[in-house]
Amino acid sequence: MVSLNGSAVSRGVKFAALIGAFFWTSHVLAFVAKQIVEQTSLFVAMETIFLTLQFGIFGVLIGLVYRHEDRI
Repeated sequence: MVSLNGSAVSRGVKFAALIGAFFWTSHVLAFVAKQIVEQTSLFVAMETIFLTLQFGIFGVLIGLVYRHEDRI
């Protein structure tokens, strides 16, 4: 279980950051390690920006969904 401090939205963003970091390593780094990528730094930068936006939006939304839940 993960216990995060702060408002519901900040907890949602922190949770999404943890999940996003795991997904980034298994998605981006693994892909670059397995495939031949012409412009590796550009690929990593673009995927990082995309996943940051994706998980950032997810974190805000998950925080809004659970904003009225009691903290355990």
